[in-house]
Amino acid sequence: MNVLIIDDQPDVVAGIHSGINWDALSIRQVFCANDIIRAREILSNNSVDIMLCDIEMPLGSGLELYEWVAEHFPEIKCIFLTSHEDFSYAQKALQLGGFDYLIQPAPYSAIEVSIQKAVLQIQKERKEKFYSEYGNYFSKREMDLLDVLLNEFLQKQPAEPQNILSFLDTISIKLDPDCSCVLTLIDILEQDTPHPVRDLSLLRSILQNVVFELFEPFTKKLLFCHVHEQVFALILYETDNFTKDQVQIYLHTFVEAASQYLHFKIACYCAHSANFLLLPDKIQQLLEQRSENAANYSGIFYQKSSISQVPYTPPDFVHWNVMLSSGYYDAVRADMHDYLLRQKESGHVNQKMLSLFLQDFLQIFYQILNHHHIGAHGVFEKEYDIHALNNSCHSIEEMHKLLDFSVDYLKSLQISAEPGVSQIDQVINFIQKNIHQNVTRTEIAHQVYMNPEYLSRLFKKVKGISLSDYIVQEKLKIAISLLEGTNLPVSVIATNIGYTNFSYFTQVFKKVYGISPSEYRQKKK
Repeated sequence: MNVLIIDDQPDVVAGIHSGINWDALSIRQVFCANDIIRAREILSNNSVDIMLCDIEMPLGSGLELYEWVAEHFPEIKCIFLTSHEDFSYAQKALQLGGFDYLIQPAPYSAIEVSIQKAVLQIQKERKEKFYSEYGNYFSKREMDLLDVLLNEFLQKQPAEPQNILSFLDTISIKLDPDCSCVLTLIDILEQDTPHPVRDLSLLRSILQNVVFELFEPFTKKLLFCHVHEQVFALILYETDNFTKDQVQIYLHTFVEAASQYLHFKIACYCAHSANFLLLPDKIQQLLEQRSENAANYSGIFYQKSSISQVPYTPPDFVHWNVMLSSGYYDAVRADMHDYLLRQKESGHVNQKMLSLFLQDFLQIFYQILNHHHIGAHGVFEKEYDIHALNNSCHSIEEMHKLLDFSVDYLKSLQISAEPGVSQIDQVINFIQKNIHQNVTRTEIAHQVYMNPEYLSRLFKKVKGISLSDYIVQEKLKIAISLLEGTNLPVSVIATNIGYTNFSYFTQVFKKVYGISPSEYRQKKK
């Protein structure tokens, strides 16, 4: 999708352009304009899906521009940005059909949320359009029922094969049970976006739209359904007229498109051609093959004649236990990651191997917790997602996360027990290490196992300055250094010290120093 930013203040446009993580929102191109004349030129010559538009501008208001857009490009979603809180502006914007209305200065995170909502709304509308265009093929309700029946058939659940064949016949899909079919499992390994799609129905529709578009020659010979978690099944039937190489080309195109436009890391497991009634056996073989890919390699994997047995050679857990108990946390962490890397490089990683490794590791972890009189149930209920614990043997990436959490947790037990390291010193160390981020009081309190309100009172008592003022003070020290010693744009400096909203950074700076960052830099030259 593409976005157009319109504001008569170049600094505001530049701030939004540099402050938003466009890649994470699946935005391919961002256009910029400082007046409605230039905006109309861009809209007339380029594909734009979302507008971020100021309302009051010298050469014509954003409301006037949107009236024109609504007439010529009604599919475009408009998010109005204005520093005026006058309700009449918001009322007029919404009456015209504006998607959202944000009062400036709005944090970039709020703008990103609004854009994400617009993206999801556009996807929803395109999904509905898809159902409308393919209404004669099958309706949304029929697609949902087809999804359930196909899943039951493939998973060898009570549904009889004749049930799915009869239903296909009612929606005008004539499928000979003896026809040649190619089954492919689509496994979403990772969604590299700040707001991953969790709704499986929406996720299915997104993938299905891409599949129907890319596999156009197969459109009337294609079935698609959800299997479990983020795994889907694609069935191409009556494939006698298509070669294996042709199918492979379409699958490669699909994997690349999913990566480039959806930011999905995908693995496809493709079975040998078989008649329709044999597909339940094929899917079980592919699911077993999927369990071998605990290293989460993306790409296309063809059905193997047999599943190889992966040997499990456990590391020296006794040594790790001694090292962890002696406080050599980082050394053990590095050793554990190195062990998993060696297993991955030697091809000795699958879910069974990781499951055995997990059992052995948890044994020593529980022993150390017991030494500290801590119950494991408290750790994994409060500090770590129990679902993530159960899934840690599904991939190396998930196992790394568990190991890092476990080592950090044990390390925190020792730090909190050391009398020479005060909690306020720990707070200051954490702030300094994360000074380039927007850390909250709650996050800081969590690091030292304190109540946020009590932490604020204690910090003020010990340091003579409030926690929030101290954070601002330390951030502005860095800002001053960068303003005096570099030529970095002010917006970049703001981002470097954790201010995602350029306007808010300017307000904070001016409140402390009496002048704006730009004026300060000019004064020091």
